[in-house]
Amino acid sequence: MSCSRIQTINLKEHSFGRTPDTIIWLQIAGLQEEHFALLRFNLQASNKMTSFEKSTCLGKAWAFNLYDLRPKVKSSFVSQMVGSNNIKSTCQDYKQDPFWKIDKDEAYSVGIFEMGVDKRNSVLESQQCPERSSSWNDPVYWVMRPPGVNKKTFHYQEKIQLDKGGVYFDKSCKANICFASPFVNVKKIWNKFSSNSGKKVFILRDETYLKALMKKDISSAREMLGELEKIHSWFNQKLGNKSNTLILVTSAKVRDFEFPRNGKEWAEFEKSGKHVIYRNSSLLSPVFASGASSENFCGIFNENEIGKRFFWVPKRKRFDLFNF
Repeated sequence: MSCSRIQTINLKEHSFGRTPDTIIWLQIAGLQEEHFALLRFNLQASNKMTSFEKSTCLGKAWAFNLYDLRPKVKSSFVSQMVGSNNIKSTCQDYKQDPFWKIDKDEAYSVGIFEMGVDKRNSVLESQQCPERSSSWNDPVYWVMRPPGVNKKTFHYQEKIQLDKGGVYFDKSCKANICFASPFVNVKKIWNKFSSNSGKKVFILRDETYLKALMKKDISSAREMLGELEKIHSWFNQKLGNKSNTLILVTSAKVRDFEFPRNGKEWAEFEKSGKHVIYRNSSLLSPVFASGASSENFCGIFNENEIGKRFFWVPKRKRFDLFNF
């Protein structure tokens, strides 16, 4: 007893070497750590931390592949999901199995929720590729885009469908406006998705935040970041105390810019996007992890290593678990 020691990481108690049964993955295009200033300096208490900052581990991922130094958003996220830097933004990318098939013996139910993602950037593109891996047929897809003719739909006030391989478009979306909030949609979908037993992967893909930054629409960017923070905080409150859950946040096409100094310039920046110096997208993107296997996401690594890190366990640990 006197020799025992509680294991911690980032000043918190932590159980190392746990393989997650539930994975929540937020893919937020354009996000950088310093952007949290949009939320923190808009609060009465600027020392109040966002839920992202409370993550157990912070890592950095090199965002390049064999063909591009600064890949497109979809290329980066597909690279993260399939564990390869051989990404050409063609159907060839989907010949590769995604991370939920790394362990052939483990069966995960997969749900993918997209918002602000154009048709050409959606992973739904995989369904148009005849030579794709059959693993891309596994997810249920919910998309915050207006439904086309004869398309299946979902609505937060109606029963959510969970057909494997099904694609559902948000009934509340008209033209370029969706009247349901992402937070409300995610809560409704997750509560239904998680009601079935078994292991689960839920991926949220967002490009709304990046689009607002590209337009220098700081007000919309802050609003969207606040919505994403609310979703992340809700998952942490609901699942954060479960030892078999991993909550991960990654980014792509990180939008670097220099914030204004302070005072009047900062006020004008928040109002109209003035006094901001935009730069090239960053070569490194942030990774935030909490829960099972989160220790695997500390440090600096290539973005194509992300998928492999969900289930990595030291050989000695594997041996111990096997003997136990």
